[in-house]
Amino acid sequence: MSNQLIILQVVVPLLSAPLCAILRKHWIIRLMCIAVCVFTVANAAYILHYTSINHVVYHYAIGGWAAPYGIEYRMDSLSAFVALIVSFIAAMCLVAAKHSVSNEIPEKKIPLFYTAFMLCFTGLMGIIV
Repeated sequence: MSNQLIILQVVVPLLSAPLCAILRKHWIIRLMCIAVCVFTVANAAYILHYTSINHVVYHYAIGGWAAPYGIEYRMDSLSAFVALIVSFIAAMCLVAAKHSVSNEIPEKKIPLFYTAFMLCFTGLMGIIV
């Protein structure tokens, strides 16, 4: 398995947040957010499968700096399991919130809601990893 899969748990939701603010079609934004969450579910499931079979901990040093000086992401089977649960719940929340978002949030602010949701999801994934 490639260690770059670990960083994708954080980078993909982070890159989708500005797209939510730029796009104006609500159904496209919603589908993109659901697709990002489904991607993170699949990625976490793959990482969980790979780490539980091989009994390894994967490391990813951001920027090539070692752990005391830089940020290092680590993922073992427990953190992959928690990432799987959190990303699955996020995907289910997006699916279930279709009517609530359209009824309770003004039309102009729906892209900002999805932007804030993806930033919150990015933060949760960063904490887990």
